[in-house]
Amino acid sequence: QELIARYAPNSAAFEVRTAGCNPSGWTYKWYHGNVSESEVVSTTSSCSFAGSTVKTTQAGDYSVEITNNAADNTPLFSTTVSGYQLTVYPAVTLTLSTDKTDIVSGYEDKVTLELKKEGGPTDGWTYEWYNGDEKLSATGTAYSYTPEAPSGAKRKDNIHVKTKCALNGKVLFEKEETQSLNVYQAVTFEMRGLNGLDDFLPEGRRVCLDGDLIKLGVSKQGGAGTIDDTNYWTVEWSVKKGSG
Repeated sequence: QELIARYAPNSAAFEVRTAGCNPSGWTYKWYHGNVSESEVVSTTSSCSFAGSTVKTTQAGDYSVEITNNAADNTPLFSTTVSGYQLTVYPAVTLTLSTDKTDIVSGYEDKVTLELKKEGGPTDGWTYEWYNGDEKLSATGTAYSYTPEAPSGAKRKDNIHVKTKCALNGKVLFEKEETQSLNVYQAVTFEMRGLNGLDDFLPEGRRVCLDGDLIKLGVSKQGGAGTIDDTNYWTVEWSVKKGSG
């Protein structure tokens, strides 16, 4: 007799061993519950029974009635085997999420990824985290990641987690989830004068005459997008008046 546990909606299978499994004339009637109290769920000439898509209502004990008849249908042997138990857990759903997907190197560049699981048993779960093909040290349902600065303007990191559940030496569930992260170069800014204003800035001072039109600009290197891309950046100007 073999105990097999499966998740809904996977299939379930039982097998009963007889001397010379599946010889001619053998019949196997499978019952959900005791033979005297339940209806037949399968009648087969095979010593194994495979259920279709499993529902949680199908959990419980199963029994098999084994008979063997001669060629003229004369009963030669009959017995009942019980103790087959099917455990059906709710279907498993996994959700991998992160607090941000765009990261600027050197500026609040720590990101947390979290895997949420619903369904399945309580015990038997393992989690393996990877950055591409590199296995990471995290073994739980959350991982905090501080990426290295990219060699170019941008790099895409693929963080994925392999989730597995095994009970009594049997793997019941296995799936992989992936989250992509955009890692950008560190950002530097430079403010500059426009229309020749820099000619009036000896030794880094801002000097102009009363009534002059002053135009200043700011340039950016690194980070996401351009300085004019409002999906990424906003620029606010302020003026601090000095004395004199």
